[in-house]
Amino acid sequence: MSSRSSTRTTLTRLPYSRASTTVRPPLFPPPVAIKRPRLTDGDARDTVRAFGYAGWLFFDNGSWLESVLGLKQRLGWNPQAIGDRAAQWWLVGLFAAIIIDLILLKKALDASKDPKKETLDLVRDVCDTAAPLFRLGLIVPNEGVVGVAGVISSVISIYQTYPRK
Repeated sequence: MSSRSSTRTTLTRLPYSRASTTVRPPLFPPPVAIKRPRLTDGDARDTVRAFGYAGWLFFDNGSWLESVLGLKQRLGWNPQAIGDRAAQWWLVGLFAAIIIDLILLKKALDASKDPKKETLDLVRDVCDTAAPLFRLGLIVPNEGVVGVAGVISSVISIYQTYPRK
């Protein structure tokens, strides 16, 4: 018995090992300090805008699925509520985009740059707000005003996508 107790005292306990002299690799490696990039205000606004557009696409596709598959009868979905939810998410994305456009416009003016692109982005996003605001009943123009705002937004998008050479 004394020989066993002397054997125990001579063995050293190493981290991640059992009472033996061989070192086994850890099952999970120890945590390593990782430098994470700091979230800036611009990143937060871009994230809110992206989530707004993602929510809009999700609910907009849900209303499309409802109309194609007739889920109203099968699941009891309310297409009006789904469309209103899509418009709400679209507004969240558009308001975040307008805030981003205003900040970029101010930076361009402070740097004495030509603010043409920032101004066009702002006008396009403001025109885009007409459709979800009309859908939610927050503004009550006639449908012609909403249509003209959509045409202006589309023309600006086409102009920015296909610039003159």
